[in-house]
Amino acid sequence: MRRVTTIGAIPKLLIVAVSKEDLLLEDKLQFKEGAHQVTLHLRGLIYYHRRHFTSVVIEKDGMMWCHDGITTKCKCLRIGYFKDVRDVRTLHDLRGERLSAVIYAESGG
Repeated sequence: MRRVTTIGAIPKLLIVAVSKEDLLLEDKLQFKEGAHQVTLHLRGLIYYHRRHFTSVVIEKDGMMWCHDGITTKCKCLRIGYFKDVRDVRTLHDLRGERLSAVIYAESGG
């Protein structure tokens, strides 16, 4: 199911709280205002589990890196490319942690 939300100005950064598993993650969102168009790319996923947050950072080339300060300390673990995820609904759960926010941003350069 799709829901249309109107935004008054085109953002450079958009953080969306996720409360339902039926949210379909897109690798990019496009906004158009007159002749001006901005594309925001999926850059991060934030998971929550028992008072603990875990993040997934998504690079420009789509490579995903997982960071969990408790288990990985200061290291990020490479988990693969976003384009290789067959069903984006599987990203709603990461090792028992629930997706709680997604981050979209303009690409620089």
